[in-house]
Amino acid sequence: MVVHQVGSRGRVAAERRGSRCEDRKQVFEYQTSDSPEEPIKVMRTWLKENLHVFLEKLEKEVQELEQLKEGLSLH
Repeated sequence: MVVHQVGSRGRVAAERRGSRCEDRKQVFEYQTSDSPEEPIKVMRTWLKENLHVFLEKLEKEVQELEQLKEGLSLH
Protein backbone atom coordinates (compact mmCIF):
# COMPACT_ATOMS: atom_id res chain seq x y z
CA MET A 1 0.00 0.00 0.00
CA VAL A 2 1.34 3.44 -0.94
CA VAL A 3 1.00 6.13 1.72
CA HIS A 4 0.89 9.70 0.43
CA GLN A 5 0.49 11.47 3.75
CA VAL A 6 3.42 12.67 5.82
CA GLY A 7 3.42 11.89 9.53
CA SER A 8 3.09 8.78 11.60
CA ARG A 9 -0.60 9.24 12.50
CA GLY A 10 -1.64 9.63 8.86
CA ARG A 11 0.40 6.60 7.86
CA VAL A 12 -1.09 4.41 10.59
CA ALA A 13 -4.63 5.51 9.69
CA ALA A 14 -4.00 4.84 6.00
CA GLU A 15 -2.60 1.40 6.77
CA ARG A 16 -5.63 0.56 8.90
CA ARG A 17 -8.02 1.69 6.18
CA GLY A 18 -6.16 -0.37 3.60
CA SER A 19 -6.32 -3.56 5.61
CA ARG A 20 -10.05 -3.21 6.21
CA CYS A 21 -10.68 -2.61 2.52
CA GLU A 22 -8.77 -5.75 1.63
CA ASP A 23 -10.82 -7.74 4.16
CA ARG A 24 -14.06 -6.48 2.62
CA LYS A 25 -12.88 -7.32 -0.88
CA GLN A 26 -12.04 -10.87 0.12
CA VAL A 27 -15.41 -11.37 1.81
CA PHE A 28 -17.25 -9.97 -1.22
CA GLU A 29 -15.30 -12.16 -3.64
CA TYR A 30 -15.97 -15.20 -1.45
CA GLN A 31 -19.70 -14.49 -1.36
CA THR A 32 -19.98 -13.90 -5.09
CA SER A 33 -17.91 -16.96 -5.98
CA ASP A 34 -20.36 -19.27 -4.17
CA SER A 35 -23.26 -18.86 -6.57
CA PRO A 36 -22.83 -16.33 -9.37
CA GLU A 37 -26.28 -17.08 -10.82
CA GLU A 38 -28.16 -16.49 -7.55
CA PRO A 39 -28.22 -12.65 -7.78
CA ILE A 40 -29.31 -12.88 -11.41
CA LYS A 41 -32.27 -15.09 -10.48
CA VAL A 42 -33.27 -12.70 -7.69
CA MET A 43 -33.09 -9.71 -10.03
CA ARG A 44 -35.02 -11.52 -12.75
CA THR A 45 -37.81 -12.45 -10.30
CA TRP A 46 -37.94 -8.90 -8.94
CA LEU A 47 -38.16 -7.44 -12.45
CA LYS A 48 -40.92 -9.84 -13.50
CA GLU A 49 -43.01 -9.04 -10.42
CA ASN A 50 -42.57 -5.29 -10.77
CA LEU A 51 -43.21 -5.38 -14.50
CA HIS A 52 -46.45 -7.27 -13.86
CA VAL A 53 -47.59 -4.66 -11.31
CA PHE A 54 -46.61 -1.84 -13.67
CA LEU A 55 -48.55 -3.37 -16.55
CA GLU A 56 -51.66 -3.77 -14.39
CA LYS A 57 -51.51 -0.10 -13.37
CA LEU A 58 -50.91 0.94 -16.97
CA GLU A 59 -53.91 -1.08 -18.20
CA LYS A 60 -56.10 0.55 -15.55
CA GLU A 61 -54.92 4.01 -16.63
CA VAL A 62 -55.64 3.19 -20.28
CA GLN A 63 -59.16 2.01 -19.42
CA GLU A 64 -59.82 5.22 -17.48
CA LEU A 65 -58.56 7.31 -20.40
CA GLU A 66 -60.75 5.37 -22.83
CA GLN A 67 -63.79 6.02 -20.61
CA LEU A 68 -62.96 9.74 -20.48
CA LYS A 69 -62.60 9.79 -24.27
CA GLU A 70 -65.99 8.10 -24.71
CA GLY A 71 -67.54 10.58 -22.28
CA LEU A 72 -66.14 13.52 -24.24
CA SER A 73 -67.22 12.13 -27.61
CA LEU A 74 -70.83 11.75 -26.39
CA HIS A 75 -71.14 15.43 -25.51
